[in-house]
Amino acid sequence: GDERAARLLPLAALLAGGIRMAFSRDRPVVAGAALDAYAAAPPAIPASAPSPAPPTASAHRIEHAMLLDAGLIARLAASGVTTVVQPEFLAWAAATYRARLGDERAARLLPLAALLAGGIPMAFSSDRPVVAGAPLDGVRAALRHDPGLSLAEALHAWTAAGALALGDDDAGRLEVGHRADLVILSGDPTSVSRDGWSSGEDGIRVVATIAGGRLVAGGLAGLE
Repeated sequence: GDERAARLLPLAALLAGGIRMAFSRDRPVVAGAALDAYAAAPPAIPASAPSPAPPTASAHRIEHAMLLDAGLIARLAASGVTTVVQPEFLAWAAATYRARLGDERAARLLPLAALLAGGIPMAFSSDRPVVAGAPLDGVRAALRHDPGLSLAEALHAWTAAGALALGDDDAGRLEVGHRADLVILSGDPTSVSRDGWSSGEDGIRVVATIAGGRLVAGGLAGLE
């Protein structure tokens, strides 16, 4: 309840010290309490954004942010706080959410397009090992869940937006001089229709993973 949520947030000293905070909870009352704490703190130093990019992310984050209403979305938009959400949860436990929350509340889970429309920085993550932690499955789940979300937005949420949320200026995009963290896919993900992705018929898979310029999984044989 409200009283317990308030007790969870003796964060003024940390926030005043300029420490980046990530508050992990999917209950609306706790998300609201986190926004109260962030609002009372001195402004955080924002992470620098790549160009071109969506709105610059705040140094602070709310992880999960699954069950939101219009009021909380408006508060998030005003705060500049970044949301980090896990679309794979929808593929993993959609039936459980509907059974426990009811159809009306379950329909409000992860309003991805509404977050972006409100100018709220949004990144995807997996919360592995709760789920398998396969980003491409997360893209498929997000597109299946929210018809207002574009493929470009889903791919951005798994790449540059994640680096921006962490304040990692050296990752999230392919540019000369930046750290070479990347995956090589079996095909161009943008050549597949949105419907192909949402139905799981995209045929895209990870061929190789490179971290810091070194091959750490898969292989490069046959690649030109």
